Amino acid sequence: MKYIASNLGMPRVGRKRELKFIIEKYWRGEASISELTSTAEEVVTLNNTLQAQAGINPTTVNDFTLYDRMLDMCCLTGLIPSRFNNLNKLSFTDSYFRFARGEGNVAAMEMTKWFDTNYHYIVPEIEETSAPNFNREFFENQILPNGDRNNQKFTIIGPLTFLTLAKASKGSINKYAIYFELKKTYDELLKYVLSLGYINLQIEEPALGTDLSDEQVTIFSDFYSNLKARLDIPTNILLATYFGNVEDNISIVKNIEVDCLHLDIFTDESNIDNLSTLNESYDSISLGVISGRNIWKINLNETIEIVNRALQNLNFDTVFIAPTTSLQHVPYSLKLEEKMPTEVINWLAFAEEKILELQVLVARLNKEISEEDERVKSILVANTMRKSSTLVNDPSVAKRISGLTNEDFERQSEFAIRQKIQRAHFQFPKLPTTTIGSFPQTTEIRQARADFNAGKIDEAEYKNFIEKAIIECIEKQEALGIDVLVHGEPERNDMVQYFGELLSGFTFTSFGWVQSYGTRCVKPPVIYGDIKRPNPMTVEWAKFAQSNTNKKMKGMLTGPVTILQWSFVRDDQPRSLTCNQIALAMRDEVKDLEAAGIDVIQVDEPAIREGLPIRKAKQPEYLKWSVDAFRLTTAGVNNQTQIHTHMCYSEFNDVMDSIAAMDADVISIECSRSNMELLNLFKQEKYPNEIGPGVWDIHSPRVPSLEELEKLIQKAVDVIDVKNLWINPDCGLKTRGWPEVEATLSNMIQATENIRAKI
Repeated sequence: MKYIASNLGMPRVGRKRELKFIIEKYWRGEASISELTSTAEEVVTLNNTLQAQAGINPTTVNDFTLYDRMLDMCCLTGLIPSRFNNLNKLSFTDSYFRFARGEGNVAAMEMTKWFDTNYHYIVPEIEETSAPNFNREFFENQILPNGDRNNQKFTIIGPLTFLTLAKASKGSINKYAIYFELKKTYDELLKYVLSLGYINLQIEEPALGTDLSDEQVTIFSDFYSNLKARLDIPTNILLATYFGNVEDNISIVKNIEVDCLHLDIFTDESNIDNLSTLNESYDSISLGVISGRNIWKINLNETIEIVNRALQNLNFDTVFIAPTTSLQHVPYSLKLEEKMPTEVINWLAFAEEKILELQVLVARLNKEISEEDERVKSILVANTMRKSSTLVNDPSVAKRISGLTNEDFERQSEFAIRQKIQRAHFQFPKLPTTTIGSFPQTTEIRQARADFNAGKIDEAEYKNFIEKAIIECIEKQEALGIDVLVHGEPERNDMVQYFGELLSGFTFTSFGWVQSYGTRCVKPPVIYGDIKRPNPMTVEWAKFAQSNTNKKMKGMLTGPVTILQWSFVRDDQPRSLTCNQIALAMRDEVKDLEAAGIDVIQVDEPAIREGLPIRKAKQPEYLKWSVDAFRLTTAGVNNQTQIHTHMCYSEFNDVMDSIAAMDADVISIECSRSNMELLNLFKQEKYPNEIGPGVWDIHSPRVPSLEELEKLIQKAVDVIDVKNLWINPDCGLKTRGWPEVEATLSNMIQATENIRAKI
């Protein structure tokens, strides 16, 4: 058995987010297309070089994108929504970005979460007139590395996953009806790739980790059963699955025309059970054994044991050893990190380190090096030191967790009673208006924070600046006529990082950026130990904000599940336990806010849906502990205190019961890109509590008109009982500028008043 290092994909924003910055400069007209292309080429070249230097052959190419790979597939297959057809013709690049960002009155394509990750993809839209065709012009604009294409592996997202993640533009449309035309388009695309000299293909089908319908099974089998015969060009095809066990789908992958199958046996070791079945059909196999979604250094001996156990009594000729998924979900390199505790740094591995770990692991599996090799010794020492470190465990946290009772998870009274008390107390108007939390993080705010962190201004100066920013934000909201205010969060760098910096058990990277969508990058905290709250985190800012207005001021917190999901989480204990530790810390903050007179408190949980296991059989357990964590955070307040939560860019069909079980008094959700379609689900499921559907897609720079907003609000009124309806944007306004914020909120308030006059 021969072991070979392999990789599915690399991060694609640049070591220091070079791609993000050049694209945003291009959008502002401050950079040319040649400058944008040059930076993109540098990122692609670096990725290819790093893989080659780590001994990976073939290297993976076409994993790069200027915005999103699903959007790339829409363009490659000619499946662009017809609403863009009548717009002025733009350059290729500008048209591409227009699909993602919208223009004028033409809405951007919808976004949602990529399986159970924090990455957002552009959703393909299948219309009655959709006609797949290979877009050669788009392909010619793809950025690919130079070099011998025999040593490169061209990757694309497969047709099953593409159609599974697509949406029908109308309920009467069967999105799978275009399959046979799409099949021809894929064949044409793949033949063209092979004609360019590539002999290695990687086709990604993460949908194989989900529960497939009969129609999906038929599509998969039809496409792959004679794929190599249709291409009629010698090629090596790797079919990549990830994000879970293929389970019963093993029956459809064992007899198809591909050369190798990739299975994730790190995230789900039960995938090992499928190997004996696959060995009947395949001479080679690819095993995902290094996490592509977390940043902990490989446990070398344990991983070797897993691989040996997985392959016991099997006779594959070649075993490719790889990360579980593309490394797009982890940062670039630890080489840039200087501020984290040295002890913690020694426990970590980013993308560059992970592909070097592959090299060491493969050498050990092939018995080319021993435990005396310095690289091996370094990994083993780090594994041992982490297990025994005093940084990790805090007995006081364990004691508090063990003392929890059922009462800690229950509000004082049921929602109907609370709602009656809250209405009498708050006296909000019909269709009360609010925002989701953040307001624009201006250049001045970012500069003040940078100056404070660099010691250029002292704490008193920084506090004075933030207080002025809060007052300005309040005055703008009051002038607009918003009913329930927020302080704007000028003191916060990020909705997770801000809290992590004030909790024990967290540390932070300097350049640990990962892509969330498009040019939006996040820098997840690292949870390495037990978590507790040493001091209040938001109370003083909330009190100051409330003292500057007679209107209600929302206290703004991030929920425990979102903090968990948007962090790199320790892997030495169950995620549910870590989540409850966070929940107890945030519970203390909620109670302190209430004690300070803040009786509208929002606990954001935009990520609660993304953690949902792909397989339905595993979902109830996750939903139970995630809902419990939210309730643990919020259940300690009085009936009069109104608890809000916020969720964005998720599919809620499978989790409506759990959303109701969270028992938030008010939930705000993303709705504008789906044209309020999501509200039908809430009506159908008889969601009992109050709801604020988002009417403004804040991820697009366009300012929606008064008429457009009024139509959306009217749609909401037609579906949801007015007494339970709030009006708000889709999400926080951190990334937008004040001119578009004020213009859109003004339209939103006026549209609300117009609807109020009719009801």
